[in-house]
Amino acid sequence: MGMTLASMIRGNHLLAAVGTWISNPLTYVPLYWLNYKIGVLFLGGSHPQAEIGGLQAVELNTHGWNILSRLLLGSATTGIISGSIGWLVCLWLLKKNAKKHFHSIQSKQKQR
Repeated sequence: MGMTLASMIRGNHLLAAVGTWISNPLTYVPLYWLNYKIGVLFLGGSHPQAEIGGLQAVELNTHGWNILSRLLLGSATTGIISGSIGWLVCLWLLKKNAKKHFHSIQSKQKQR
C-alpha cells in the first residue's frame, strides 16, 4: 500500500518500503517491548503487577506512569542511538560519493 501511494505521488519507493517495515502492526510489539526493556535498564524494574479487578484509580495512574516513563525513556534512547548511527553512515556515504565525484571530474579535466 505504501509503495502504491509512493508511485501515485511520485514519492521515494525505498523510504515507503522502509517506513512500512518499521511501523506495521507486526513490529509494534517487538519495538515497544525492546524500548520498554531499555527503559527498565535505566530506571529499574517496574512494580509488581496488580490484579486488574482490584486496581483503584490512583494505583492505575501509578502503574501507567511506571510503564510509560520506561517506554518513553527507552524510545528516546533507541531513537538517539539509531539516529546518530544513521547520521554517521549517511555522512560517510556522502563523503565517499563526493570523493568519487571529485575524482571523476579531475579525470575528465585531464583528458581534455
